[in-house]
Amino acid sequence: MDPSKESAILKVLSQSEGACSLESLSKQLYLSLSTVRRVCIAMEQKGLVERYHGGVALVQSSAWESPISKRSTQHQAQKAKIARLASKLLRDNLVIFMDSSSTVQALSPYLQSFHNITVITNDIYMAQELSQYSKVQCYICPGIVKPNSSSVVGSYSLDFLANFHANIAFVSCKAIDTQGVLEGDDQQAFIKRMMIRYAKQVILLCDSSKQNEEGFFRLCGFDKINTIITDAPLNASIKKAVSASSCDILLPQNDSTSPYF
Repeated sequence: MDPSKESAILKVLSQSEGACSLESLSKQLYLSLSTVRRVCIAMEQKGLVERYHGGVALVQSSAWESPISKRSTQHQAQKAKIARLASKLLRDNLVIFMDSSSTVQALSPYLQSFHNITVITNDIYMAQELSQYSKVQCYICPGIVKPNSSSVVGSYSLDFLANFHANIAFVSCKAIDTQGVLEGDDQQAFIKRMMIRYAKQVILLCDSSKQNEEGFFRLCGFDKINTIITDAPLNASIKKAVSASSCDILLPQNDSTSPYF
């Protein structure tokens, strides 16, 4: 494989917040789509990049947040299961925090079935979707739009969130381990901490693959989470740590309304 093509692709990725569509690479490098795809496959085999539907990204470290274009295409079936379970906790007249994550975004369509719902989010795409629901009032955080993301972050966002008190906070994460919940981005973690702080109940939407991920920033312990909704059983060590913190776990085969509502 031509090393110059690999170098060119790595350069574009580094200038594009670590991720880019195959079509964009093809146009920027004046290469055919099939050539770009072939080079990216070879690069993935070398551990230089990882491919996702329609695009490619640099191999991420624990201190890197995946681009929304990548996250939205991963583990879609699992996220759908989690969203269906989470929808059982919804009812009329709720005030809800919803973080900027593809997992929480999957819950958005269920809100249109309820009346007098207020949502506070730092996700631009989610706010745009919810604005189309006549029975949902949506507030979006002010602040800085993160590059290659649908998220709004920063001190303005944190100050804004402190004005609300929510019935539920739906949050996701980059990883979980026996010590608790981790993020790959400190700015996102600060937003989620504020949502956790000002919510009566905190629901972590977390697909089972997060057990195998790494995050460099500690978001919180399981003692700050009321319920974890996931798609498959957690490993024994994490399950033990969750149980010790009096945090519930909801699975598809245990599809029932949380005792907290």
